Formats: sequence, C-alpha cells, structure tokens
Amino acid sequence: MDANDKSATTSRKALTTVAILPLGQVDEAELEFVADVLRNFFCFQIKRLPVARIPNNYRHLKRGRYNADQLLNFTLSRKPKNVGFIVGVFNRGLFVKNTGIVHGYAFLTKRAMVYSTNDLFDECLDIKIKQRRSLWLILHEMGHVLGYNHCLDSSCAMNSTTLIKDLDHFTPQYCSECLNKIYLKITEIFFPTKQGP
Repeated sequence: MDANDKSATTSRKALTTVAILPLGQVDEAELEFVADVLRNFFCFQIKRLPVARIPNNYRHLKRGRYNADQLLNFTLSRKPKNVGFIVGVFNRGLFVKNTGIVHGYAFLTKRAMVYSTNDLFDECLDIKIKQRRSLWLILHEMGHVLGYNHCLDSSCAMNSTTLIKDLDHFTPQYCSECLNKIYLKITEIFFPTKQGP
C-alpha cells in the first residue's frame, strides 16, 4: 500500500463515520438507538462525542423552544475533521423562525443534522411507538443530510409532516424511489469513483 492508498483509506473511513453529539443531557438509551439506526441501516461507523453545553441564548423565552438554525450551526461547528457527518441529539423543543415547531433539522449540503426527542415521547406511550417515531425522524433527517428534499409519497419517511401523531400511521421506511436514491448516495460515499488521472 502506498501513501496515496493509505490516504484514500483514511479519507473513506472518515466519510463513512458519523459523530453523535449529545446536546445537553440526553438519555443514554436514545443515543444508543440513534447509533444503532445509523450503524445498521446506513452502515456507518459511529464516533460518540462528549456532551456539549448549549448556550442559553438559543432558547426563545416566549416559545419555550430552542432555535433550530442556531443549534444546527452549533452542531456543525463541533464536527470533527475525521468524520463525514454529525448528528446532534437534543431533548428540548425546536423551532424555526418562519416555520414554527420542528422535530429535526438538517443541512442539505453540509452533512449535519439535529434531532429532538422532546415532542416524540409521552409517558403513557410504549417503547415501540417511541422507537417508530424516532426511526422515522432519523430516516427523514438523514435523507436531507444525504442531499434529498421532501417526497410527495405520503407513506415515505421523506414526506413532510409537522404532527408527530401522523407518524404513527406509517411504517418508518423510504418509498422505492427515495430508497434507490439513498442507496446510490451511500454507495458513492463507500465506493467513491476516482477523479482525474
């Protein structure tokens, strides 16, 4: 193996690694669930980061929620150079200025997302419902991180929804068209074609 091969292997390992950043105190079981989805569905390697303390001024006093734009930029600023993606996991409510309440938020081009468990869980819900909601949101936001917009198929995880209870009516999965796009993108990440001579 020459230096170029070693560099390409290191670069590929970085691209196929996702950093998980707990934004404040987050339940360990939720962090493990996110890691399992990213590892088992997308085949990514996982790097856990230390808990990050969120600046108080990200919280909107009247809304009682945190600014998702600020939190996403904060998450991106914590992305190590040796990873391809970063996922911020949060347990407080999020909002976007002109949109309102959101449950996750992602950049389409910068490989970063935030995901909030705040509105997903109700004390009376059983664990399977909680996990279905979490899985749907992780699939949805990762679809954005991989560069895809919303899908018009109402049963697809890339469909846009703002009501958490709507998620309970669907199986958390991509439609065949989105699944093909996602797999194509993942294949490009794991097996990049050489550029140039």
